[in-house]
Amino acid sequence: MEFKPVTHVLFDMDGLILNTEKLYTIAFQNVVSRFGKDYTFELKLKLMGTQAHEAAQTLIKALDLPMTVEEFITETKEQYQILFPDAELMPAILLQRKWKNLRDSYSREINKQRASKSGSAALSHRKY
Repeated sequence: MEFKPVTHVLFDMDGLILNTEKLYTIAFQNVVSRFGKDYTFELKLKLMGTQAHEAAQTLIKALDLPMTVEEFITETKEQYQILFPDAELMPAILLQRKWKNLRDSYSREINKQRASKSGSAALSHRKY
């Protein structure tokens, strides 16, 4: 199998190139503080990796907020409009590490593909 050289890499700028994590935290805190609640680190851990709708459901239930999922999402989007223009770039060293990790991962995968057997032996190759 012949591989073509990589010519483009797409990045998800949110959290990779732009430091937006703290802005999400501020936005959530701004919304929940209207009800005298705190967006704690423990709650933040529960929400990591979830989609907006699921995160809103979890947060509303955990803090017993008197609002719907749609209202929470609308209010957080309004907060994003205020906060995100001030998003800072991630520190250069973090970008360098992430880029190196991407290159290394790509190289490992190419080497695995080159070393893999064809035919019935290829069936045991781990899929991602």
